[in-house]
Amino acid sequence: MVNKQSRTVLRTIRIEKELDDVLRQDAKRNRLSFNSYISKLMTRYSEWDRFNERWGSNFDKKGGIQVHS
Repeated sequence: MVNKQSRTVLRTIRIEKELDDVLRQDAKRNRLSFNSYISKLMTRYSEWDRFNERWGSNFDKKGGIQVHS
């Protein structure tokens, strides 16, 4: 879905301070810049999570798929 050679787009969003703190802490813990961490989260959402929400499935901790009806 995401082409690494495509141009980037600048977006400005407003989020709660507490959410910003959590995201910054997670980025630091993962040794990523804030921008890289947010990009990673958005990529995962666009390539996987949004489809899981639609179809009601998710991975369990053992790597299997659970489908909810």
